[in-house]
Order: sequence, then C-alpha cells, then structure tokens
Amino acid sequence: MAAYLACSPSSLLYTQWTSSCSEFFPSRRGRSASLANARASCLHGRAVALPSKLWRRAFEGKERLGSSLTVNASTTSVQVLDADLEARISLAVSTGRLDLSECGLQEVPPRVFEISDLVDLSLAGNRITSLPEDIKNLRALRRLGLAGNLLQELPEGIGNLQQLEGLWLHGNVLQSLPPQIGDLRQLRMLALAGNKLAQLPESISGLTNLQVLSVAGNKLCELPSGIGNLKALTVLAAYGNALRCLPESLTKLASLRDLWLQGNELEVLPESWGAMCSLKQFSLADNRLEVLPESIAELQSLETLWIYCNKLKNIPRSLATMKKLQYVWAEGNPLESEPLWESLTSFSSLKALGISSNVVLPSAVPESMAKVLYRSEISGSGEALERGGYFKLQQWDLEKKADTVIVAFGSAPAVPNWAGLLQKVKAEMKKKQLTSTFDILFVVDSKRSWYTHEDTVERINDVGLSQQTESSSSSSSAYVSGLGSYYREELEFALRPYKQVIMLGDSMGASAALMFSPLATSVVAFCPQVDLSTSSIRPGHSQSWLQTFKEDLLRAVSLSSARISVHSGTWSHDVNQAKLLPSDKVTLKVHDVDNHRLALELNTRNLLPAIVLHEVQECSAVGQ
Repeated sequence: MAAYLACSPSSLLYTQWTSSCSEFFPSRRGRSASLANARASCLHGRAVALPSKLWRRAFEGKERLGSSLTVNASTTSVQVLDADLEARISLAVSTGRLDLSECGLQEVPPRVFEISDLVDLSLAGNRITSLPEDIKNLRALRRLGLAGNLLQELPEGIGNLQQLEGLWLHGNVLQSLPPQIGDLRQLRMLALAGNKLAQLPESISGLTNLQVLSVAGNKLCELPSGIGNLKALTVLAAYGNALRCLPESLTKLASLRDLWLQGNELEVLPESWGAMCSLKQFSLADNRLEVLPESIAELQSLETLWIYCNKLKNIPRSLATMKKLQYVWAEGNPLESEPLWESLTSFSSLKALGISSNVVLPSAVPESMAKVLYRSEISGSGEALERGGYFKLQQWDLEKKADTVIVAFGSAPAVPNWAGLLQKVKAEMKKKQLTSTFDILFVVDSKRSWYTHEDTVERINDVGLSQQTESSSSSSSAYVSGLGSYYREELEFALRPYKQVIMLGDSMGASAALMFSPLATSVVAFCPQVDLSTSSIRPGHSQSWLQTFKEDLLRAVSLSSARISVHSGTWSHDVNQAKLLPSDKVTLKVHDVDNHRLALELNTRNLLPAIVLHEVQECSAVGQ
C-alpha cells in the first residue's frame, strides 16, 4: 500500500484497519517503472487537453509525488506535466488502476470518468473542492481515495458505485453526507475522520458489509439509531466528537473488536452489553462518566479498558468476573479508596491497573496486587480533568522526580504512545548500568485537534491569519496566535520541576513536539506534518486555520533553543514536510523506509531505542 500512504496515518491502529486493502495500488517502485515507460511513449504522442487550473500548483515550483520530475513555470514544464497525467491516465485504461494523488489538482480530469472499468482511483492530497456527478459512471470502482482535499459535499451519484469496497474521505471539510451513501452495500472501509460532520445519515445503517468506520474528529452529537445493523463492523472510531449518549443498538454489534469513544461528552452508558461478544479494546477515556454500569462485565472478550479522566468514584466489582480483562487504565478519576480496594481484591486476571497517585490505599497491599498497580500523577494545573486532554506523569522513582523528563506525545489515534519503547530504553540503561534516570509525561489529545484544543478554532476560521496576527499581544511570543495555548500552559506547569526536557512524537505527536519545542531541551520528531494543507491526516478546519498552524509551528521552531532532530523516511511527502523547517535549527535524518510509518519500522528493526537512549545520554551529559 506504499503508493497510497498519502492518506494513511502513522499508527498501528490504522495499519490494522487497512490491512485488508494492502494491494490498493502497485508498489511505488513498480508503478514508477510502468509510468516511465508510458510517459516515454506519451511524450511523442498527443497530449491530453486539460484546464490550466489542473496544473496551477505546479507553477509554484513544488515537487510532485510519484514522479522524478520537478515542474517549473514554463511552457515546456506544462507540457511535461500534461504528458505525465496523460501517461497515468493511459496506463489506467489497461490496468484499471489510477493514482493521481498529490498532483495539485483542483478538479478531476474529465477523461477519468471515461474509464468505465476503473477499479482503483486515488485523488488524495489534491485541492479538489467538488466531485462531479460523473463519478456515477465508474460503476466498476472498488476503492476510491479522496482524502486530503477540500470537499464540502458529495454528489448523489456516489450511490451508483455499487461495487465500492473502500472509501477514504478523511481530511476534507465535509459538512454532510448524501443519503445515497447508504446504497454502497459492498463497502467494507469508510474513513470520514477530520471533517465537519454534525450528523451521519440514518441510511449509513444499511451498510451491512462495513467492517471499519472512522468518524473521529468531527462534530457529531449522536450516532445513527440503527448503527447496530452494521453486523460486520469490527472497528468503530468515533473519538474526538461531542457525543452525549450512545444508541442502544450500538451494543448489538456482535463482531465489533475495537470501540474508540474517548474525547467525547458521554455522561451515561447503555445498560446491556452482553451481545458485544467480540469486543477486545474499549476506550471511554476523557468523557464525563460518573458511573460505569455493572453490566459492562458482560463484555467477556474484553482485554483492555481505558476509562481515565472521567468522574468515576468506583470501579465496578463485576469487572473481576471478566476472565480475559488484562489492562484497566483509570487515572484521573476521583476514586474513593475503600470501594476501590474492595474491587481490587477480587481481580485475578489483571496485568496492569493504572490509578492516580493520590488515591489512598491500605498500608499493606498484597504482593499480588502490588505487581499490577501502576500509580501515576495526573500532571499540569488540573484543568485537563475539566477541559480534556491527558497529562499522565510516570516517575522512575515514586519518591522523587528525576532531573530529566520525556514528554511522549500521542499521535492521531488519541491513545498514549511510546510506553513499550521507553520500557526498552529503561531496560537498556539498567543493562549498561547507567546512573541517569528519566520520568515520562504521556500527553494525549483525545479531541484530535492537533494539540490546539478548540478554544481558538472558530475565531481563526472566521477572521483569518492576518487579523489574528495583528491582535497578537506580544511580539516576542513564540506563537502567532493563541493556537495551542491550553496545551502549552499545561505543559509549562507540568515541566517546572525538570532540568532537561526531551519531547518525543510521531506524525501528529511530532508536530506537537515541534510546536512546543521552546519548552524543551531536546526534540525527537518522526515524520512531523508542518503544512497541514498538503496532508491528508488533519482536522477539518479552514485554510486560514491550517495556515495559522503552520506559521505558529515554524515560528516556535525558529525561536527554540532545543536540539531538534527530525527523522523522515524516503517518502517524498514526509521529506518535503521536513524541509519546510529552518535548516539552521533542525538536523534532518532520512532513513531507508519508504512510507509514513517510520517509527514503527525502526522499532521493528530494533533501531528506535538507540535513538531515544542517545538523547537521554546527551541530556544527562549537559545536566552534569
């Protein structure tokens, strides 16, 4: 799926979602070779007539993905671009697969709709504002990638694509979906994250073959009442919305394995859960729950439960009957010690139970329970318990703070990252008998707001960057706007006790590490996204907001005194993003990995621990 990574986020979660579509397009190397042959023949033939707006972005001198050519603002270059598009389209006539991702398109070339037997079409990462009704002509289409464009709506003709199995629409500005989307009865994957959807059409409940539904980072207040009809659904990601309640039919999803509801406004849950016999991972973190129903123990296949940062005073004793439950993360809840202890003594299968360090436990904790208890401090000013976000401090030594802290930013799936890696680093340090230590501050943006929170979104959307800049209160500020002020203030509070601060992140988390780099001693960022207007994984905000984000990030890096290392693979999108950063402030390392999941690949090769350990040792040397 390398050729389609323009709209694939960097996360294990999303890798699992898309594993069934790994053959979306030919490999990038194979595709490039075929295109080279097709392009050579097209340069001597007729060039297809395309509107000038189709290559307008090329006039800006930006390198286009999927081609070794850099297009300049000249007649000859336009002809080359024209021939390249012709080569791709001509090749698609025989292969049934067309990749026009990252081509700077503002509209779809009309000739595309003449390829009636087209099976795969990617238009991801362009600037397309509308999809023509002619899309209905592509009745053989099985996979359609439209992520990272500027689509506000879909045509009714989308319902004619009866063979469609995968539809990627994340990173647009969709405000609604046509009811005809419910006619796509063969659909297995529907990605709608990072748009402006306030509701989903009830017709979506008719997608009985749907296996993965991602609606994270929208404005949903409710889910369709008939969502329980999605009998094949295995993954539902609805985190980072404004859900206040759940439809009763949701608990009838017998095939569901992963349910992600963190970062909403849930106050109550349905009472019956017994039908969800396949559920293994369930996140209710960062909501407003005061009570978990005892009936949640009916989820007998559940292995991991995230309930941190709610208003829970107790953990149901019935959870002790869940024989497969291994991990419960309940930090940031006002748990009462006596009821909690009564619950704890009943658990037998748990491998880890996370609670806040201020929860009072009996003086004599049985060894069996002491082994599974992970006590952490919810750091910062305490605002996170009301306004959202996750700031969990895990100390090397519970009795005192270390001199160094690693801030581990979570990426787009909005769950804590890096714990496994940092355990490896700790183990290596102990093996080498190093005396330095570090604490870990896990930071998660469950709203999928790119660590900006929502306070300034509408203001920037409305007034734009220029007016926002004029109203900036301080010329010496590291930020053009108030974007990110909530997370910045919480971080400032949490980091006060530390002499050295290492910030660590991947993709969205890497962008956060750069945004807050003025607070750091060292930054290690993997595949950061700087210009979100060219990224498919982004929030559904206006171009003014995206521009403000870019300006703030670049200004923060330029004013930072931290040692900043950015790691990228060879995928040109990520390399180009990294090259936007000031070269005098950033050391760029390009690894031989041809996709966005760089950190995952480096960890698989066991190269990642050494990178982080090096930064820890560097900070320790500076502190001595």
